[in-house]
Amino acid sequence: MAVPPLQLPILKDSKEDSLCGEVQYRLGGQFWPAKCIARLHGDLLLIQRAGKQQAAVALHGASVELRAQGTVCIEAPGSPLLALRLETEEEAERWWKELKKAAHRAKGFKDLVSSGNVPLMLSPRSEAEWNEAEQRMERLRLQLAAEQNAKVEIEDRFGETLAAQEAEKEARKTEEELRQEAQQKAEDLQKQLEALSEQFTATASEKDMAHVQVNQMKTEAEQLEQELKALQAELSETGTRLAQVEGKNAGLQDRTKLLEEALENEQEKRVQSEAKVRELQQKQSLESAKLAEAWAWGRNASPGKRGQAMTS
Repeated sequence: MAVPPLQLPILKDSKEDSLCGEVQYRLGGQFWPAKCIARLHGDLLLIQRAGKQQAAVALHGASVELRAQGTVCIEAPGSPLLALRLETEEEAERWWKELKKAAHRAKGFKDLVSSGNVPLMLSPRSEAEWNEAEQRMERLRLQLAAEQNAKVEIEDRFGETLAAQEAEKEARKTEEELRQEAQQKAEDLQKQLEALSEQFTATASEKDMAHVQVNQMKTEAEQLEQELKALQAELSETGTRLAQVEGKNAGLQDRTKLLEEALENEQEKRVQSEAKVRELQQKQSLESAKLAEAWAWGRNASPGKRGQAMTS
């Protein structure tokens, strides 16, 4: 239930008022920025606004402190904190000294009785206004806390966004580097493949040429062998004829001269045939050596050396 403000008699300036002046005050969590009149009557602090009594505080046994920005704070047992704001630091210090003296003054209840006032602590205007002010302050505190939480969340999200952007940039940079590296490797592999293809083509050509030359040498060797066989057959036939002539020599004295000439001719032919046979044998030996060398070269020699050998 709301408690109506206690109407105290409006005090005129008197000799008993050690302090009197305009102040701004805050009782508990509520604050009125408009000017109010504060009077110190004995150890009773009275606050008036717009000609109406707003609050009365018994200072006997209260704690009085001087704080920054020209503020004097009064805290009595069982009462909300009362803060008075003066216009200057000097004025605040003067009020603090007087209020502190009043708080330690031993008159207490006698001052109140002599002045005809009742010692009460009055809440601002009414209990309903006080509760409304507390609720409004609580809503403001909750709203401020929510805004602070939202600010922290936004800052966290902003930091996460920046970190994600940096990570994305780094990933794109890494991806580009890997792509360039892969492209360079692909180009190098393509060049190596082309070089191997050219080398394989050249090797195949040299191999084909070697096969052709080997076949030619085989053909020549076969021809030489056939010629050698023919010469050997001719030599054998010549020897047979020579034997026949020698056999007939004994019975053909009259044909001695002719036979001797024939024999000489045959011997000369035989010598020539033997020389030709030896020449063919030497040639066949050379061709056989070349053929063997070609086969050995075809198996063991490198492609470059085979090309040089084929050229020579």
